[in-house]
Amino acid sequence: MVCVVDGHKLRAHMTDKPEISIQIINELTNRLSDTENKIEQHNLTSVEKRMAVSIIELSNGKSSFTLPISKLDWASMLGTTSETLSRRLRDLKDKGIIELKGQRGIEIINFNKLHEI
Repeated sequence: MVCVVDGHKLRAHMTDKPEISIQIINELTNRLSDTENKIEQHNLTSVEKRMAVSIIELSNGKSSFTLPISKLDWASMLGTTSETLSRRLRDLKDKGIIELKGQRGIEIINFNKLHEI
């Protein structure tokens, strides 16, 4: 859901209720921190590590899940190509760490090895 608010009305509302300003600052701080972490992860880690972290996050602790986005979008999110993503997924499958279920299904076979990457 997207909400559009007139800038002048928002400023007036923030002046009347300063706690709204604090909540907005907190949200922007969290988003900036998340963005900094993603940039750092992208620049300092391998594609395989970024993919492993992403699999762990997307799984929400479950052993099996379906990707909520296409592999092309996932590859873009990880800063790689879909071809590289497919090769790395196959590598994880060959190592017995994951199983691939159709186009978007992933089953984590070995959480420990996935965390070690």
